[in-house]
Amino acid sequence: MDPLNPGAAPQTPFPILLALTCVFTAMLVLLVRRSGSLPGCFVVVAVWLRVISGAYHFITFLPLAGGFSINALLSVLTVGAGVLVVNPRNFVQMWMVPIYVLLAVTAASAILNGSTSGAVDMFFKWGYAAVLIAAMCEAMRRTSPNRVLMLVAFCYAPIFVLQVISVVFGIAKDTEGDGAVSYIGGYNHEAAFSIMIVTFVLAVYFNTGWSFVVKAALISMGVLGIFLANYRTAIVAILPLLLGTFMFDGVWRFDRKSRSFIFVMAIPLVMGLAALAGDRLADRFGDLATLLTDSGRFLKPPQQFLEDEQKILSGRLYIWSNYVTGYLHGTDMQLLLGDGPNSWVGTFVKYAHNTMVSYLYELGVLGLMSLLALWATFVVATFRVPHAYARNKLLLAQACFLLFNLATMPHWNIEGNILFALLQASLLYHLAPPRRAVESEAATPGADGRRFFRGANLSSLSTMR
Repeated sequence: MDPLNPGAAPQTPFPILLALTCVFTAMLVLLVRRSGSLPGCFVVVAVWLRVISGAYHFITFLPLAGGFSINALLSVLTVGAGVLVVNPRNFVQMWMVPIYVLLAVTAASAILNGSTSGAVDMFFKWGYAAVLIAAMCEAMRRTSPNRVLMLVAFCYAPIFVLQVISVVFGIAKDTEGDGAVSYIGGYNHEAAFSIMIVTFVLAVYFNTGWSFVVKAALISMGVLGIFLANYRTAIVAILPLLLGTFMFDGVWRFDRKSRSFIFVMAIPLVMGLAALAGDRLADRFGDLATLLTDSGRFLKPPQQFLEDEQKILSGRLYIWSNYVTGYLHGTDMQLLLGDGPNSWVGTFVKYAHNTMVSYLYELGVLGLMSLLALWATFVVATFRVPHAYARNKLLLAQACFLLFNLATMPHWNIEGNILFALLQASLLYHLAPPRRAVESEAATPGADGRRFFRGANLSSLSTMR
């Protein structure tokens, strides 16, 4: 079972789930036929399998062989298949260097602390992200980014169908025990479910082939799904994507004179929606206001937290304090390399709910710096995207992913690594888009990655399609 939630999660009635899986499998066949390339086919199957396996968490999360669950085995098989499918040159490109550095720190921490199994788990998760970045980027270059984005978006159709069923049947999860229920389609945890919705929204957000009306409708569906899932981190993280859709797909389509008028007309609408959302979410976001206005009172050891303070932000501040205090009590070498990959298991009840806090505890200051360097590398590269439209949208998408990491851990979930892969593959594509709408097989894979670090003259490249 998921260590985040040892208790049984509400499930979709099995006969309904089984019948719908048959329909979803037929949809998979159609998506594969539309993929247009072997890397595209791999991406579709990998994402679809993760979406469907999560719906069967009462089976796929149970240990099967050698302590590995079906979900874990599927992830291992996906990495293995990805290595065979994508061009090997992708793994010697410069965009892989920050990942290799992070994995080297992980190996050093594992050796220091004797946590081999934790290192294997982290290696496969980052391997999953790497092969998916490579496969998505290759697929975009062989066909078009819009086709890949459309296929990925359709892979997430099952989560919305299952969420509707959970609403109809009243299959909800009261994680906090305060009556704030989450409709997550029978999945195990609202974090992974919300990340999948945000990935769907990101695929729609980047797609330039759909009209603004269609994109607005699909993104609105995603926003509604996140509100039903009732996961605060996702609600905050998705805001940059909503801003980007409004600004760059909506307002910027009009001439300069019309934009001012649209902004003025939008003010009362935005204020009204904000007031409505604020009224509905006051209880859920009241803790955030407390943190912003009086953050200093929470910078203390966990034993000094009062009972009511331990519950703020679903206990995240108290959890972070425990992790940071545990890290500071380590040896000099552990301060440098941490307590070992996945060393929180058996020490703390819950994972850190913050990627930076987790990496500091598990991999030490070197691990945290490696993670920050990896993120910074992709963010800095985003500023070098030649076309302003793509660059601005990518920057907001990077902000979305970074916000997610403040109160949950996307890299800990395979679902989060799919989100990360889609974002960075889109970045690599737009750093050096092909000169033709459909790239020939003779084109050199990985050129985008070389330009990523080499500082090539990007102004001569064709603009975003």
